[in-house]
Amino acid sequence: MPLFISYGVILSAYDEKRNYDKILDEYVQQVSGYFEKEINSSIDGVEFLIVDEKSFSVKASLGEEKHRGKIVFSRLIIVAMYEMFYSMDYKGIVVDGKNIEIIKEMLFKFALFSVLLHEMAHIYRGHVGLYGYWEKHNLIESHILDIQTLEWDADCMSATNIAKVINLRKKEILPDVTIDFITKIMCGAICGAMYWQRFITDFDGIRSKMHPIPIYRAIIMIDCIGDLVGNKEQIYDYFNGYENEFNKVFAISEEAIVKEWKLAAKEVDIIAEYYDRWDILKDELEEYSVIPLDE
Repeated sequence: MPLFISYGVILSAYDEKRNYDKILDEYVQQVSGYFEKEINSSIDGVEFLIVDEKSFSVKASLGEEKHRGKIVFSRLIIVAMYEMFYSMDYKGIVVDGKNIEIIKEMLFKFALFSVLLHEMAHIYRGHVGLYGYWEKHNLIESHILDIQTLEWDADCMSATNIAKVINLRKKEILPDVTIDFITKIMCGAICGAMYWQRFITDFDGIRSKMHPIPIYRAIIMIDCIGDLVGNKEQIYDYFNGYENEFNKVFAISEEAIVKEWKLAAKEVDIIAEYYDRWDILKDELEEYSVIPLDE
């Protein structure tokens, strides 16, 4: 069971009239179409499919026939994100109390977009192909840290593209407001996307998991955006603000918070291992990647 959210019956709160299925599909087509155009490809981009199943899952795979790849999303992912951002009162985040509904909508959408960018990285940067090779030759167990490193790379690509959006749009939205509004929204979206995935058992057997710990993933993405946007100190203030507010909303005890951050500090060296493994994996990925494996 997740550490911070007890879902219960939450489908009733999810307003399907907003047609998020179509919004997400259009986003995948737009972004994957951009990638295909960049490499002068006539192949269609990535097929997007939402399935109704009783699990929280999202999976990227190579495409069949005319598509480069496929992303399969369980609807519960969308519902969980919806609950994450629509169940809050935002008193500690939006001081003036204005435009709350618009802000909820933006956080919700950008959180989902960050996940889709992550999955597209798996397809376009060769992760799916290399993983398939390991799977075919029964090498998965010997490459767990490498698989975590691929997830780290996908998060970094997602963060890099989010930073591009910030740099393009931060002067367009509320230009007369001193706060960097678009950066704050993007950071909140990332924090929320990772927050609901945190489990009590996250730090048990940390090197045997298929994904990095969610709290590390949020920090890695925030750090990457800070480097690319150039306001890392402010971005960490945003991160801390959202973290504190989420903890309050879901009544997380001070004891639980302290325990999690102590464990995070104890195991943090694993992040450096991703950097070390990347230098090796990058060469192996060249065979499968269809876009440049830039840093």
